[in-house]
Amino acid sequence: MIRTAGLQKAYRQAEREVRVLEGLDLEIRRGEFVAIMGSSGAGKSTLLQLLGCLDVPDAGEYWLDDREVSKLGPDNLAEVRNRSIGFVFQSAHFVDYLDLVDNVALPAEYGPSTDVDQHRARAIELLQRVGLGHRLDHRPSELSGGERQRAAVARAMFARPRLILADEPTGNLDEENTRQLVELFADLHEEGITILLVTHDSDVAAIADRCYRLRGGRLENLAA
Repeated sequence: MIRTAGLQKAYRQAEREVRVLEGLDLEIRRGEFVAIMGSSGAGKSTLLQLLGCLDVPDAGEYWLDDREVSKLGPDNLAEVRNRSIGFVFQSAHFVDYLDLVDNVALPAEYGPSTDVDQHRARAIELLQRVGLGHRLDHRPSELSGGERQRAAVARAMFARPRLILADEPTGNLDEENTRQLVELFADLHEEGITILLVTHDSDVAAIADRCYRLRGGRLENLAA
């Protein structure tokens, strides 16, 4: 599903260049669950942005689902991103004047179908699956932190992606809400969805098939 070779990325900070990724190599098989740990500033979010086609590397190759995407332009990257990848971030970004159903259905804005009723039915199905069937007409600001993250997973699943990228999805949650979200990711993994999860929490990382630590711009394999 994912293969990178020699991935490099650097940023300018004032007068100096900060190298974040230094020739990073990674392979993730279809249906695999992989966790990446690392200290703040190690480049975990940068790596997810590259793998999620939100940014491009300075050098190296990135193959997603047997297609080299590291050389694609913005329009083609957007197409790959909208068709193949679901995102879950530490802070879910919702449109607060829309109810939960319309928020979960937002990815339909970037798809070919214009069937609004079908979109809402899909969103309701997903919200019921993540335990939010009783919150359909609520706005995001009316939800708890755990409910917002479960809604974010529902939104990530809307377009039936083959890959889920999760960036510290449990970072702001208490123990019980973390447990519920981890169980949800485990269920998606059981269905064959490929998951790459970035976390500071070793207990969360323990559910993955494999775990890496990102340090010095490269990945170190850890026991999962």
